[in-house]
Amino acid sequence: MTQVQEVAGVPLQERIKARRQEVALLRPQYEARYGLKDLSQWQVGRIQRAELELERCKTCAGECRGLGYTQPVIEQTTEYGVPYQLCKWGKLNRLRRACRGGKIPDKYALKTFRDYEVTADNEKAVGYAKWHCQEHPAQGLYLYGSCGAGKTFLATLIAKSYIAAFETVVFGDVPSLMDEIKATFSGEGSTHELLDGFARCKLLVLDDLGAGYVTAWNLGILYQIVNARYNAGRTLIVTSNFSPAGLLSKLSACDKYAAQRLHSRLAEMCVPLSLGEVDRRLIK
Repeated sequence: MTQVQEVAGVPLQERIKARRQEVALLRPQYEARYGLKDLSQWQVGRIQRAELELERCKTCAGECRGLGYTQPVIEQTTEYGVPYQLCKWGKLNRLRRACRGGKIPDKYALKTFRDYEVTADNEKAVGYAKWHCQEHPAQGLYLYGSCGAGKTFLATLIAKSYIAAFETVVFGDVPSLMDEIKATFSGEGSTHELLDGFARCKLLVLDDLGAGYVTAWNLGILYQIVNARYNAGRTLIVTSNFSPAGLLSKLSACDKYAAQRLHSRLAEMCVPLSLGEVDRRLIK
């Protein structure tokens, strides 16, 4: 016997039918109100949500809990189908959601270069990072320095410039990424899809490369990811406590030839930039 799918106790087919009837009533209203033509069901849904959020904004005291729409849709675009304007609270909330989608730590979501302390040790790296944010070149960066030197902070600022340009970003510290890949072996998602996501995103940030215990398996996975991006010409940002030569030395203790292959790719893909050896967390 075929089971009838239900949502909130209502058969799915009935909900679909009711939604189509609702769209049929809303479509001519929206087309007339905003001067649009041939709205799809998806676009009708966008306008409906925008108008609902507009009502929420009328009672918003600044700490916007919704998405922060300040006015409904006025025209069609190929990017959104139906666009809208966002108040400043809406923009902040959208940025937070985008950062979470790219796995950028929440503590850096709203940080900017104005919050980043420039010193003699990191001045060159910061200047290069700002240029990278504007140009988004294919060649990435290898940011290295001591714990607390500001490597992760600077990498998140670069990553957010890609998010602001609606580019796909994956940000993750290497030990956690390795754990995420291992989890797929027990049926938690697809290993191939996960690795493909690392390879295909516009920007990949490998944070804390060289941290923790390094195994031949870790080296093999890292090389697979880096090599896929190398062949595709995609941008890679790396942060590490080790200089390029120091990283090679550490990884070589596990597998000399695998370490050399990985080091060679990174040397061509990334500009090495030191942020110094001062732990800035300890001097605040």
